[in-house]
Amino acid sequence: MAPEAGSPPINQDLLLALIKSLDEKVGLLINAQKEGVKTAMDAAEKAVAKAEHAADKRFEALNELRGMAADWRTEFARQSTVDLQVKGLTDKIDEVRNQMNAVVIKTSESAARGSGRNDIWGYIVGGAGLMVAVASLFALLPKLGH
Repeated sequence: MAPEAGSPPINQDLLLALIKSLDEKVGLLINAQKEGVKTAMDAAEKAVAKAEHAADKRFEALNELRGMAADWRTEFARQSTVDLQVKGLTDKIDEVRNQMNAVVIKTSESAARGSGRNDIWGYIVGGAGLMVAVASLFALLPKLGH
């Protein structure tokens, strides 16, 4: 390009020096940005690694809790199973109670029959004793009256 009429002449050396200086500054800015991006990427990688480690620990605890829950399922009885067992035991207790009541009733009936028999024998022996006493009294009366 040719300079226009009336404009000062272009100093090419100065212009080249300015371009070179500007190129160096742009290069420095680009390098600084590259360093900034690299630092940010390193920090992001460290943050991701920490987050992964924390997630692994959380999942370890969760897996341990799942294992405990599985153990509980095998160690503890289900409600339906316990209910069936309790019902079976209750039925057996009721059956034994009924058998014992039947034995008590039979025993009390036998005792009632036996006590009636014993009472009759008591009356017989008592009556015989009374007769002996009355006979003795009649036998002694003439001796007392002399």
